[in-house]
Amino acid sequence: MPDLPPPDPAPPIPAVEFSKPVRLLEAIADPVRYEALKDLASGAFYTPSDLAQRLRVGVDNMAKHLRVLRASGAVQLVFPPNGDRRCQYYQIPQRFRQTTDTGRPVIDYGVCVLRF
Repeated sequence: MPDLPPPDPAPPIPAVEFSKPVRLLEAIADPVRYEALKDLASGAFYTPSDLAQRLRVGVDNMAKHLRVLRASGAVQLVFPPNGDRRCQYYQIPQRFRQTTDTGRPVIDYGVCVLRF
């Protein structure tokens, strides 16, 4: 049997607790929202249009998915410097984003950990 590399060490769990963890898990469980989180895991911020194009879904559909993620606490609205203040940009809050020693992005919500 071949030797497998050791798994990445689990990052420390943040002190953030969700009042409705099932709501967060339901939001993450959707395939489109999961893929959006994967794109946002690096710390980038995107508009619904940006993510819709990247994931090949309709803009209105992507906007709805982002609203669900925001309502669950998984993402937040941000206003980047020199950004168009008329656009809504979404980002995963810094307190949830981590990177492993091997450079893999990790989202640690405390109630669940997503490794990409």
